[in-house]
Amino acid sequence: MPILLNDTASHCSYCDSFPLLKSSKTIDHFLPKSEYPGQAYDWTNLYLSCRECQANKDVHVSEYLLRPDDENYDFSDFFIIDFTEFKLLANPMSTNETQLKAQTTINILNLNSSEFITARRHSYSREKEVGFNKEDFAFRYLFYD
Repeated sequence: MPILLNDTASHCSYCDSFPLLKSSKTIDHFLPKSEYPGQAYDWTNLYLSCRECQANKDVHVSEYLLRPDDENYDFSDFFIIDFTEFKLLANPMSTNETQLKAQTTINILNLNSSEFITARRHSYSREKEVGFNKEDFAFRYLFYD
């Protein structure tokens, strides 16, 4: 787990929550080991995850679920943030397939649950109060230019 913590700067690979405390971090098998036992120990199938994302994803697999380490991933290609409600939305300026991937990811991981919305709002407010090093905050995507 130390390598995964280092790779993600102790953030959840899916929602970007931070810090992942000992009691809240898990390792997710992107392709569930129950359905893909041959992938159970494949390094490219393992992601550091918070308990909420792990529980929400469970064994859900979809060709449209975004992989956390996709080389072509750019947050703004897939998502926009509604700063009035702190919801993640599929970027309406993206292609239909990109919007489908964004919406599938939002739905499977339940990224607009009241808990995530509240946590994003608090993280954003905290930055405004104290200034920041982006790596020390949850939901770093809130602070992209």
